Amino acid sequence: MLGDRDGAARDLLQHSPAVARSVNGGALRYADAVAAGRGGDETTAVGLLRSADELLAREHWWRRLLRLHVFEAAIANGWGRPVEELRRDLAGFDAAGDHQLARICRDLLRHAGAPVPRRGRGDSAVPPWLRAAGVTSREMDVLSLIAQGLTNAQIAERLFLSPRTVETHVAHLLAKTGASDRSGLTRRLTG
Repeated sequence: MLGDRDGAARDLLQHSPAVARSVNGGALRYADAVAAGRGGDETTAVGLLRSADELLAREHWWRRLLRLHVFEAAIANGWGRPVEELRRDLAGFDAAGDHQLARICRDLLRHAGAPVPRRGRGDSAVPPWLRAAGVTSREMDVLSLIAQGLTNAQIAERLFLSPRTVETHVAHLLAKTGASDRSGLTRRLTG
């Protein structure tokens, strides 16, 4: 994919019976996506990425692993939406308990200059659509209590936090979700 004979190697594989296996065919399409992105053809790169995702829909582990390589290249070459994709994948890694791939994903997000949600110190599970926005488990704790109608002072008391820390969590939630107020946050909780 990244070597000095990458095009020749991809051409050779394209005509090989090895691509009949979905894992190999998907990996080859990911490699083609990387090459297209590196060549500045973002539309083709994104199309090949989606095509590879479809080929590997039943090969979950391989799909998750190979996408990390694609997004590393997308970050380096400035194509696609690797940060959004990595955030979605991170939620999946965390949900599956795949800590090593989650760590790699967090490293790639940092490399892209994106804020990286910490694993959090909270107790609440974060729904995938909120995890993709970067909401942490502690922020989810705060959001759940906002939805119950508690004030910042009551939330601080319940979670053993300072009121200022709760204010910070609320501000982060507003920024991450695009909500304009507490009632907007409550609506975001329901998806």
